[in-house]
Amino acid sequence: MGWIAVLDDDASVRSALMNLLATTAYRAEAYSSADEFLAVLNGDRPNCLLVDFQMPTMTGLQLHKHLRQIGIQIPMIIMTAHDEPKIRENCMNAGTSAFLPKPIRKRTLLTAIERALAA
Repeated sequence: MGWIAVLDDDASVRSALMNLLATTAYRAEAYSSADEFLAVLNGDRPNCLLVDFQMPTMTGLQLHKHLRQIGIQIPMIIMTAHDEPKIRENCMNAGTSAFLPKPIRKRTLLTAIERALAA
């Protein structure tokens, strides 16, 4: 059905998202940072990225822009505990698939993933 890469520096959030995705048909892999994800990125790429906005060394938006600069376009859903209008606007204008404030409801997340995969 699809491979979802989950990137969040908070281990409890990663665990909760992985547990939620385990109840679906999606395959999921978790990463603690953009750097960790980029280090293993190869020919087998996820169908969707679920990324925390605020992470050390590289934000979710910076990761999105970096991937686009190197020619990789993977639908990205940005999550944040700080739902600020300017950040939301910047992410959506950059072409992310969705911007979701934490905590995220299961149905909201799954709908965002379905839309990202269908685009």
